[in-house]
Amino acid sequence: MSNLMFSYAQAKPADPLLLNYKLYKAFVKTTLSPEPYDDFYYWGNIMLADFDQVDKYLVDPQKLFTNINDIKVIEQTFNEFDDETLNIIKNFLNIVSPESGSEIRSRYSKLWGKLHDIYNSFTHTLIAEGIAYEGLAFRLTIQSLSAHEVNDDSKKYVFIGFNALSKSERKLLLHLRDKGKAIFYWDYDSYYINSSTGVEHEAGVFMRQNLKDFPNSLAPEIFNNINSKDRNKPITLISSPSEVTQAKIVPEILKKLNVSPDELTTAVVLPDEKLLLPLLTALPEEYSDANITMEYPLRETSAYSFVDALIALQKSTDKQNRFYYRDVLQILLHPYIQLVCPGETEEIRKTIIDQQLLKVPIEVFSNSQTLKQVFKHAEKGSELASYLSASINVIVNRLVGKIDTNDDKLKLELEYLLAINQSIKRLSSVISQIEEEYSIKTFRSYFTKALAEQRISFIGQPLSGIQIMGFLETRNLDFKNLIILSMNDSLLPGASFTPSFITPSLRTAYGLPDYHHQNAIYAYYFYRLIQRAENIYLIYTNKTEGVKSGELSRFVQQLQMESNIPIKQITLNFELGTSIEKPIVITKNDFIKGKLNNYLETTDEGRYLSPSALSEYKNCPLSFFFNRVLSISPPDELEEELDAMGIGSVFHKAMEEIYSACVGKVVS
Repeated sequence: MSNLMFSYAQAKPADPLLLNYKLYKAFVKTTLSPEPYDDFYYWGNIMLADFDQVDKYLVDPQKLFTNINDIKVIEQTFNEFDDETLNIIKNFLNIVSPESGSEIRSRYSKLWGKLHDIYNSFTHTLIAEGIAYEGLAFRLTIQSLSAHEVNDDSKKYVFIGFNALSKSERKLLLHLRDKGKAIFYWDYDSYYINSSTGVEHEAGVFMRQNLKDFPNSLAPEIFNNINSKDRNKPITLISSPSEVTQAKIVPEILKKLNVSPDELTTAVVLPDEKLLLPLLTALPEEYSDANITMEYPLRETSAYSFVDALIALQKSTDKQNRFYYRDVLQILLHPYIQLVCPGETEEIRKTIIDQQLLKVPIEVFSNSQTLKQVFKHAEKGSELASYLSASINVIVNRLVGKIDTNDDKLKLELEYLLAINQSIKRLSSVISQIEEEYSIKTFRSYFTKALAEQRISFIGQPLSGIQIMGFLETRNLDFKNLIILSMNDSLLPGASFTPSFITPSLRTAYGLPDYHHQNAIYAYYFYRLIQRAENIYLIYTNKTEGVKSGELSRFVQQLQMESNIPIKQITLNFELGTSIEKPIVITKNDFIKGKLNNYLETTDEGRYLSPSALSEYKNCPLSFFFNRVLSISPPDELEEELDAMGIGSVFHKAMEEIYSACVGKVVS
């Protein structure tokens, strides 16, 4: 749909970061604000999301933004700001410097009052450059249709599996329908389209309107599955005590269903993409050919932590091009570096500690080609992207030589590195168009924000093995065996709040999407996914962790109360047992006795009991045994500040230097 809209609009899609920067320029031009771009970035994304929806739903921007301003004026007039509200507004407007309440009110009002001017300036700039965000392309297309400026070609369009349509999308489809140039295939179930209770089911909110406006090319008889008399297998609902346990249950379910490794009609669905790695770890070797079709957040990968560590390294470099030792050690201990050059890494780490190098010179890495590139100095922010890309390429080349045909984990790591490399190149391309000179600190901020919500797409071979999919990737697909994890209300439908400049009341008044809209979309996806499956396993976590609740998804609760489908419930529990710690007892054999007797000898070969040794024995005899008897000492570490032992060593050395000239003499 998006490609069709852009072709009609005769515009090209622009990179989100570039759009954000152009919006910033429009913001500065309109408000004359001195706000730095780094502070504007987050709120720029919120504005972009609002503008996108305003255009997709063909809302009159002047009326809407005027109403927003009027509401805010009324709120300020009749609801004076207290200290708590002022603090919220400070954060909202990224106000760091201390300002009086009147100054904050002034800036607050100015922002709402200028939204329409910012929108106009921004969209006119994009149109002049022949680029657009998705919503703007949708509005331009409908404007062209209304003005009869679109040259209808001879193509016929087939629309398959759509559900929620924006106002602009509906207008385009109506235009094509009236021209006899569109065929529609809708997928649904009579269970949520034709309600028997008299209350319209939320899963069919959009589909009911679609079926009215656009006739389905498929017969209605084939869309009666959920409450079909032929459906006699129950849904199995499993309550898990933890998130990771959900993944560990999957192999047992596959075994119970007798799913073969080359099975194509079985899907494991992950609404929470963070369970991908635990699931891959839990799957037996026989399912190694499982096909992954989903998105995974780059921020959760080792590749992201590696690149972030490289940026931190460059940020802490001093004028002599020396690196801070903590940043160096963090990179040396990173799994990638440990994998490609473990021997060189350990040697350099030992050198840093032995020589107590708080600032590590570049020469330390000269004997390793890999580390020489990784620990290369980037002079300024504009050089950072090429440095990061070159460092990633060095690691990738070394990893490729170590990869095994069956090493799926290493293959994933390579995917992460290549994906993040592409993102860095894209980010560099966009940043090069930004007029302001930027530092390494600013680049890190761009990098963090640009990749915060970016995901890596796994697109595998759909004709190979079981299917591991994200929830949204299951659209328009049916499976015989279905295992859905994370069936918690906090994920399905999930949190409905998204930051916006448009108040909920105005969203309702202008027909813009709100939380009802999101709930209806996810309800449709869920019910459509299960409507033809034969064996369904739904797994959820019954434990509340952080912001995630242990509450069962409302969609499952609806099935329990409203449908005729039998639901078998299973609760898994941890087997908790108390383990008795056995004390560590060391038997004093002849060897140990000999070591201890050394402390009692008065000869030159004997040892003496120092105050620190006696204190250690008193505090922990076992520590005394390991340290003083077996001579097992803790690994050396680099300390930035002297501890008590260090101060004692310095004092003893100073006394030795002072009194060495007095050896053999009588000191009076």
